[in-house]
Amino acid sequence: MSMMKTILIKKKITSKQPNFLFYKNAKTDKILASKLTTTKKVGFPMNRTFLTLIAILTIISTLHISNTFAQEEPRTLIQTRNLRTIAFSPDSQTLASLERNKVLLWDVSTGKQSLPNLGRESYSLAFSPDGNTLAIGGGHGTSSLWDVATRKEEKQLRVIENIGNINRVLFSPDGETLATIGRNRYNGNTRIHLWDTESGNIRTSITVIKTSYNEPYISEQSLSFSPDSSLFAHANQQKRIDLWDVNTGEIRKTLAGHTGAVYSTAFSPDGQTLASGSSDGTVRLWDVTTGESKITIEPLSDTDTITRVLFSPDGNTLLINTEETARLWDVNTSSYKADIKGISGSFSPDNSTLATVENDTVYLWNVETARPKAAFALYQNPNSNSQIKYNYSNVLFSPDGNTLAAYGYQTNYHYDGYINLWNLQNTNRVRITPYKSVSPANGQTFTINVTIENGQNIGGYQFSVIYDANVLRYVGSANQDYLPDGAFPIPPIKEQNKITLAATSVEGTVNGNGNLANITFEVLDIKATNIVLTDLILTDSNGNILPHLLFNTGIVIDPQLRPEDVNSDGIVNITDLVQVASRFHHSTDIDKEDINKDGVVNIVDLVKVAAALGAGENAPDLHSQKHTRIAAKNVQHWIHLAKQINGQDDIFQHGLRTLERLAKALAPKETALFPNFPNPFNPETWIPYQLAKPANVTLCIYAADGKVVRTLKLGSMPAGRYQNRSRAAHWDGKNAVGEPVASGLYFYTLTADDFTATRKMLIRK
Repeated sequence: MSMMKTILIKKKITSKQPNFLFYKNAKTDKILASKLTTTKKVGFPMNRTFLTLIAILTIISTLHISNTFAQEEPRTLIQTRNLRTIAFSPDSQTLASLERNKVLLWDVSTGKQSLPNLGRESYSLAFSPDGNTLAIGGGHGTSSLWDVATRKEEKQLRVIENIGNINRVLFSPDGETLATIGRNRYNGNTRIHLWDTESGNIRTSITVIKTSYNEPYISEQSLSFSPDSSLFAHANQQKRIDLWDVNTGEIRKTLAGHTGAVYSTAFSPDGQTLASGSSDGTVRLWDVTTGESKITIEPLSDTDTITRVLFSPDGNTLLINTEETARLWDVNTSSYKADIKGISGSFSPDNSTLATVENDTVYLWNVETARPKAAFALYQNPNSNSQIKYNYSNVLFSPDGNTLAAYGYQTNYHYDGYINLWNLQNTNRVRITPYKSVSPANGQTFTINVTIENGQNIGGYQFSVIYDANVLRYVGSANQDYLPDGAFPIPPIKEQNKITLAATSVEGTVNGNGNLANITFEVLDIKATNIVLTDLILTDSNGNILPHLLFNTGIVIDPQLRPEDVNSDGIVNITDLVQVASRFHHSTDIDKEDINKDGVVNIVDLVKVAAALGAGENAPDLHSQKHTRIAAKNVQHWIHLAKQINGQDDIFQHGLRTLERLAKALAPKETALFPNFPNPFNPETWIPYQLAKPANVTLCIYAADGKVVRTLKLGSMPAGRYQNRSRAAHWDGKNAVGEPVASGLYFYTLTADDFTATRKMLIRK
C-alpha cells in the first residue's frame, strides 16, 4: 500500500471513546485499515515527518492481507504436466513431484531437475525417513522402492490380487514399515498392506469392506502411524477407528463413538492421543492406551464435515479442516483459538507458523495468537485464457522450515501444473533470541533480544511482546541500533502483560541481520513459560508494509532444581537450611526436606543443604544471607549433632565446614545491650542483647534510688543475637518476691563476663 495513494484521517468518535486512525484510499474513499491509538502524548511536533511516522507504525497488516502482499512472487516456479502431489526429502534439498506416468526429482535451491525420471505409471509417492529411499505407488497393485542416490529400483512390492492403483504410500516414522493402499477393481473393497521394507514381505493385510455403492474412496488423511511406529490407525466409513499392532498384525483397540464416517486421524507427537475427524462434524481426542474418548470437539456449524486433523509439532495446537474452513484448537485449554482462511495447512517445524492455501493465495499465521503474518499470491499464467484458473489446494513446509511449497493445476484441463517455492531464508525473519532460556532464580533478571535476519529495505518496525505476569515482571527495554543513524524510538507502551516497542527512520533503510530491541524481565516464579512476539509490522522508508516471517515464541525453561533447593526458588540458601531444620524427625510423608531419601529428615539432610549452600566459587556470601532470621545457637546445635555422626565423605565434611562458617558469620562482632521494648511498658517488657562470644549472663534491675529490684540470672549463653521476644530477656514488672513494682523510672544492667552496660526504662500505669 503506497503512502502516495493513502490519506491519514484522525477522528475522535465521542468524548468517551478512544481515538482511531483510519487509512483511506484517496480515489475510492474506501477505508483500508484502522487502529486504536494511545492517548499518551509523546512530545513530538505534529509535522509531516511525524505524520509519516504515525502511518508507518499504525498500518495494520492483518486487514486485507491478500491485497497488501499481492505482488509477492515465488522465488522458484516449477511447471509440470498432470501434477498430482509433491514431497520434500528429509534433508529438504530435493523435491519429488508426481505426474501421471513419472516421478521427477528437483533441486530445491535452483528449481532444476536433479535426477532422471523415476518409475512408470505412478499414483503416489513418499520419502523414507532417512531420505535414502523413495516409495512409488503404481498401477495394478504394484509399489516400488527406489534408491534415491543411484536412481535404481531396489524392490517391487506387488500383491497377487485384483488391486488397481496404489493411491497412497506411507512410511512409518522408523522407516521399517510401508503402508500401501489400493482398491479391489471388482468388489470395491479397499486393501491396506503393511510391508517390511527390509525384506519386502507383507506384515499385515487389512480389508475395508465397501458397504454401499456410493461409498467414497478411503481418505488419505484417515491413515497414520504412531510416533513410535508400533501402531497403525485406520479409519473407515463404518464410523470407527482401528488401531493395529504393526508387529503382530492384530487389532489392539477399536475406537467407536462417531456417528458418521471418519475421514481423518492424527497421532499427537507424544503418541498418547489420537485425533479423529468425522462427517458428523465432530473431532474426538482418544486415549491411545485405554481406547476411551477423552474430549469431543463439537462443530461450530450443523453442516461441518471434518476432512482433516493435524497436530502441531509441539502437540499444543490442533488444525481442524472442514470442506470450507480451517480452525485452530488449543489442546491445553480445550478451546477454539480462531477460524482462519484456508482449506489445507502445514505447520513449520518450529511450531511458530501455520501455512494455509485458499484459491490463489497462501496465508501464513502465527500459531500462538492465530493472527495472520503474511500472504503470498500464487502464480497464474498471464498468457492463459482468463477463464483458466489454477486449483491450488495444497501447501507444504520443507522439513527444515526454510522452504514453502504450494502446488496445483488448471481447474478445467488438469493439464499444466505449477509448484510455487518460496525460499523463506531470504524473507525478513524476526524472532526472539535466545529461543530457549533457563529461568534464573526468583528475583533475578534476564534479557531477551528481538532480532531480524535477512532484513531487506527496513525503515521502521513495531511489535508487541506478551508474557505471563504471574511468572515474569517487565523491568525495561531498549531499542537497539539496527536502523540507520537518525532513527528514533517511540516510548514503550506497557499494558498489563504486554509491552509494545516501535522505532522508525526517515533518513533511509537498512539490510541484513541485527538486533531490533532488548527486553529485560525479573523472575517472579520459577516455572516454564512462553514469551510471545506478536503484532509485527515492518515498513520501508515510505511506510509500505513489508512481508515477513515471525518466529513468535521464546521459551523460558523451568530449570532442573537441585534437591537441596527445598523451596524451589532457584537458590540454595539459609531459607532452605531452616526449612529442613524445621522438619527434623519427620518421616517419609515429607519429600522435599528428606534430601537423601532415607525416610527421615535429620541432621544428614541439613548438612547436605549446607554443603550445597557453600559450594562453588559463586556460592552466596554467608554474611549477606538476611532472608531468614536464624540463631547462632541453633547452628551450634546442628554442628554438635553433625560431629556426633562424624560422616567422613567429602560432601558431609564440606557441609560441616559450611555450618561452622555460618555460625561464625551469625556471631555478632561485639557484645551489646539494646533498648527494651515496649517502652514505656505495663506490666512486662523484653530486653534485647547480643554476645560476641559465649558468656555467663546476668541482668539486674534497679529502682531510681539505686536499690536492686530484681536479678535475672540468664546463665551461660552461647554467642549470638537475643533480640526478639522468643530469645530476649523478659521482665514481668515484678520484684524478687513477686509483687508488681510501682510506676516510675528504672535502670537495667547487663553483665556478660567482663562486659557491663546499663540503660533506663519507664513503667507507666
